[in-house]
This record gives sequence, C-alpha cells and structure tokens, in this order.
Amino acid sequence: MIFRELTLHDFGVFGGRVSIDLKPKDASRPVILFGGLNGRGKTTILDAIQVVLFGQRATISNRGSLSWDDYLRATIHRSGATGASITLEFNVADEEGDHIYRINRSWEARKKGISESFDVAVDGKPDKLLSDHWDEHIETILPARIAALNFFDGEKIESLADPLKAGDVIGAAIDSLLGVGLLNKLSSDLKIFLKRSGNSDETPIDHPEVVEIEITLGKADEEISKLQKEYEYRCAQMSVVVAQLAEVEAKAVAMGSEQWGKRSAIEAEKSTLIESSREFEDALLLIASGVEPLKLVKELIDQTLDQAKWDADVIKQRQVLEVIEERDLRIFELLNPDKQGDVETFLRDDVANRKLKASGDILFDAPDLIIPLLQDLSSEVNSRSDVRNNLNQLNDFERQIVELDRVLQTVPSDSEIIPLIEAKALKRGELNQLESESLQFENRLSELHGSSDRLKAKRERLLEEEATSRIKDLDQRRAREFAQKAIETVSELASRTLSQNISLIEVAILEKLAILLGKERLVQDLRIDPATLQILISTSEQLDLPVERLSAGERQLLAIATLWGLSSVSGHPLPLVIDTPLGRLDSEHRRRIVTHYFPNASNQVLILSTDEEIDHVLLDLLKDSISHQYIMEYDDEKSTTDIRPGYFAEVSNAR
Repeated sequence: MIFRELTLHDFGVFGGRVSIDLKPKDASRPVILFGGLNGRGKTTILDAIQVVLFGQRATISNRGSLSWDDYLRATIHRSGATGASITLEFNVADEEGDHIYRINRSWEARKKGISESFDVAVDGKPDKLLSDHWDEHIETILPARIAALNFFDGEKIESLADPLKAGDVIGAAIDSLLGVGLLNKLSSDLKIFLKRSGNSDETPIDHPEVVEIEITLGKADEEISKLQKEYEYRCAQMSVVVAQLAEVEAKAVAMGSEQWGKRSAIEAEKSTLIESSREFEDALLLIASGVEPLKLVKELIDQTLDQAKWDADVIKQRQVLEVIEERDLRIFELLNPDKQGDVETFLRDDVANRKLKASGDILFDAPDLIIPLLQDLSSEVNSRSDVRNNLNQLNDFERQIVELDRVLQTVPSDSEIIPLIEAKALKRGELNQLESESLQFENRLSELHGSSDRLKAKRERLLEEEATSRIKDLDQRRAREFAQKAIETVSELASRTLSQNISLIEVAILEKLAILLGKERLVQDLRIDPATLQILISTSEQLDLPVERLSAGERQLLAIATLWGLSSVSGHPLPLVIDTPLGRLDSEHRRRIVTHYFPNASNQVLILSTDEEIDHVLLDLLKDSISHQYIMEYDDEKSTTDIRPGYFAEVSNAR
C-alpha cells in the first residue's frame, strides 16, 4: 500500500484546497519529510489520514469526549466555511494487479447536525458497492488494529519508553495483533454481569426501626410494603434482563448482525448483476454466431474479392479479343496507305497487351456471380461491432459480483446469528413486560405516597434495602455459576494464546533493537513477561538488566524498536506516519534513528518534524532517503497553513 496524494479542503488549519504529493520517487527514497513549527498542522495531517480511512473508528489526537458530529463541526476551517473534506489516493496491489483507490470523506454543518458523505473510486471508476461497505473492505487492506502501530506521534514513544507504562502500551498492541483484547473484553463483560447480578446469602436481621414503623402504620403501610416489594423485585429483574440484553446485543454486533440484516439486499443485488452479466454473455454468443468470427480472416476475404475482380477482367479480355482482331483487319482495309503503319503499330500493341492479360490464370469460373457476395461480406466484416463494449461491461459486472461475494463471506450464517436475534427478541419482550408491570406499581405507589410522611419514606428505604437482599433466584445463581466457569475458560485461552505467540514478538523486537543500539554486546536477549508484559533484557554476561538501568535515550530506542518489531510481525507492508518522532533523544541516538530506522521502517515513511528535531545535520544524513520535503508555514492574513516544497529556511542556509 502506497499513499499517492492527500487533499485537504477547509480541514483544521488548512483553508481552501491543499493537495500534497506523497508518492515516493523510487524504492530507495521512501521518506516524505514535513517541516513545521508547533500549531502549523503536522498533527492535523496525521489525523486527516486516519479520519478519511476509518471515520468514527479513527484514533484522533484531539477528539477527547466530543461526539462524532461535534468533532467534525470543530474541524471545519474558521474562515466561514460550512463544510470540509479529505481525499486520499493510494495504490493497493492484489492478485488482479495494482489498483488506484481514491476515497473522499466530506461533511457539511447544518442546524440540526452534520451531513456526511463518503465515496470510493477504483481505477477512476466510482464504486458504490465499496462506498456502502468500506468499513468491511478497509479491514482487508489496512486493519484498524494494525494501523495503530504505523500511525503514531512522539507521545506514544514517550509512554513506551517509561518502564512503568511500557507494559500497557505493549499489552494494547499485542492484544490487537493476537486478538487477546477480545478475550479480555469478554472476561470483563462476564465480571460486570457477576457484579450486577450479585446477591447476598446473608439472612437480614429484623431492623428495630422497621418493626416500630410497621406497628405504627398498620394495615395502610402493609399495602405500601407489599407494593414496594413487588416493585423492587421487578426492578432487580429488569437490571438482570438489561445486562443480559446488552450482552446478547454486543455478541450479535460482534458476530455481524448488521451485515446479516443487509444480506438479502446484497444477494438481490448480486442476482441482478448475474442476470445482467448473462444478458451480455448472450449478446456475445449472438455476435459470435454471425459474421464476427470472419473478422479473423478479413485480409483473406479482401484478397479473394481482388482475385474475383481480376478473374472477371481476364475473362472479359478473352471474350473481346477475337472481335477486336476482326475489327482491326477491317480498319486496315479502310485506312489510307500513308497512315496505315502508325495505326497498325498501335493496334498490334493493344492486341498484344490484351492477349497478355487474357493469358493469365484465373481461380473462379464465374467471378461476376461471387463478386457481389464477397463485397457484401467485406462490408459486414469491416462494420463496427459491440464486442469490446460488451466484454468491458461483462468484466465490470463480474468484478462487482466478486466484491459482493467478498462482503457476503463476512456475513454470519443463519445458524450463528438467528439464535442471538431470537434471544435478543426474547429478552426485549421480558424487559417490556417488566417495564409495564413496574410502571403499574410505580403509579400505585405514587398515589399512596401522596399521603405519606417522612416516617413512611424512611420505612420505604429500609424495606427496599431488605427486599433487595432477599433476591435469591435459582436461575440467577445458575447463570452466575456458568459465568464464573466462562471467565476461567477465557482467561486460560488468553494465557495460552499469549504464551504461544509472544516469542515471535520477542525475536522481532530484539532484532530491531540490535540495529538501533549498535552495541551488540550490550543486549544479548530480550523477553516479555507474559504476566506483566514488561520487557526484560539480558547482557552478554547473562545478567538480567532492568530496563530502568538503560539511559533515557536507550529506553526510547527500545520503545521505537518495540513499535518497529510489532509492526513487522503484523505482516502488512503499510505506510508509516510519525508525528514529532525524536522527542528528547540526544544527538547520538537521533543519528541512529535517522540512519537506521527511517530509511528501513517501511516502503513509505511520512515524518512530521519540528525545526529542533530534523536539523541540518540530520537532514544531511537522511537526504539520500528523502523523496519529497515540504515546509508548513502559517499565513496570518489568510488564517491558514500553506504547504510548499522545501524545508526550514535556517536548515537550508546551514546547508
């Protein structure tokens, strides 16, 4: 995958339309270098690439707690624009060859929200099918869990360099690569269920105040107590059902219920495409049954027509030759003797030429009969046909059918999804019934509490606490037992998955660390503790060396080696985008990053740097690997950032 061009229109600090050429000139120059001071839009470029690719699923630097609509509204340029757009063009190679994708995500701010649109074109042709199913398709090109290893900023490196935080970052990356995160999420959901459905087996003691209140209030308050118990019992049941419904809905969504719901429409669309393709196949067969195959021998037909015309001329000469000779004798008799010699010479030459032509070989005995037929056939053969147009249309239909098949492969089977849908409907029915019953009790209690005093309110609270503690439903206990067993099973599966795959990650990180450190004797081995996910390293003397014993620069090199190793293990040759990459590294370690990491990290590396990171010294070291370099400068009058070829002026002067 190679990014070719990024176009921003009224996005962030970029007012108007800004297009950036990102395609490396050749494989030996993978680096695209951006220079800009803080606040000039470096992080905006990183965010833009992720927004256009992943939409709401993008990991964005400054979204915070904003809703998606609020975030999109905040990204519109402050120049008075009402909308913004991002267009990304990139190459993707597959079994059918190299294809050019052009995706555009645009949005318009309206009074009642944001109007958003997304379009995809492949090899210059709009593709509505991919536009509708982009979230599924992008996972086959650039999975979101892998993108996190390739699109990052300096803060991630800072966090990863901290021994106390490294385990969390490595854990998140490993969870994404191995799918352990899904198992941990399932375990967390089960624990939440246990917490929500928890009850106490302790028998509550009689509360003195409750006894006194019951005696005081008498029969009137007994009715309230009864209603309150019924009401709270149903509230507890509702909490359980809500948790169960949320769990079923989450499972259905994770399994692909949304795609399953669209399956009929997709299959209908596929059937329509198949029917249309058959019509073009029939049209091609009809063309093939006519004169179309004779176009293969068009030259032979033209040669045959020429031969027939030649034969007709020879036969004509043979027929008129005797008549001409007899005519010539009569002319000689009538001519004046003085002029007879010249005329005789002319006539004899004419007869000789005609005899020469009449003596030629012929192929057809009756050429005059076949010449009209051959002329008609030649006209048919030379006429224009719709074969190419039909073939192109047929190929387009077949490509769309293949894409629909790819989408259908992600749709779960009926046997997988229908039980979940039925379970969801059952739980929703239970919830509706409980809500209806609870509402009835709530209305009745509201009427009774209208005449109640503080003593009754206190009694309600005490009875509610006691009633809640008495919930000991057999089905609930059984569900808790199954949930506890499931937690143990999921934990065991996660542990085994991690232990079986973590050695591959250890080898990759150690290999990259050796390249960056350049101290072969310093680190001989590297291990990741499966329990804490902390990195453990060993020296040549087989002594364990705590990570915190490394210098700050060496720890950052370890952090970069970790990201580099994790990215290489993912197996996806993807572009690398790094924002403010060098952090607090000293000059020696910066040189190793520039000379060893940037030129080799990927087949395309976008570096977003300040003037204090890639300076003139590092630029000289990196220049042989740079394909394009851009400078980002803010225009106060236009309130926008401009991007032009070049780099920081002071760097250029120093060079």
